[in-house]
Amino acid sequence: MEAKTKQVLYVVRGGETERMHTVPHINGYSVAQHSYGVVSLLLILHPNPPLELIRTALWHDTSEHYTGDVPAHAKWDFPELKAAIDSAERSLSKHMGMGEEFLLTKDEQHWLKSCDLMELWLWSRNQIRLGNTRARIVMERIETFFGNLVPEVYALWRDLYREDGDYGREDDDDRYFVAKK
Repeated sequence: MEAKTKQVLYVVRGGETERMHTVPHINGYSVAQHSYGVVSLLLILHPNPPLELIRTALWHDTSEHYTGDVPAHAKWDFPELKAAIDSAERSLSKHMGMGEEFLLTKDEQHWLKSCDLMELWLWSRNQIRLGNTRARIVMERIETFFGNLVPEVYALWRDLYREDGDYGREDDDDRYFVAKK
């Protein structure tokens, strides 16, 4: 099989991988959906995102079709598991010629991590609005990291948090997208 064909199949299979399988949720949540959100946040919030950052953001979780989406709390509780998974994911990404997080500058890594967390926070927020109270713990865990976000992502979170208050309001309907008369 040609190398480019293998890369295409790797990306397709990676995008189909289900995220958050340990948290019951409404509708699916694939790596492709997540990656689209991360890249969209980068393109909207970053003043001039480098191509390598966009590539890495787009493909940063594709290896999960091989390793699975190992829950963060499992990695926190078992550092040896985190080290093994990180090593496997780096090896798979390098082997497939995909974006490699370790090639990014510290600033780019910070942007990627910030948008990665923000996208998951937005997913959790949406789950709660759909009635899935089990997503609240995900949201609360993510928020413990928000003091370390890049300022542009933190400002977005602050604006949404101020708008939401207790996460229970459902007023972010299409009125934001309708032109004022």
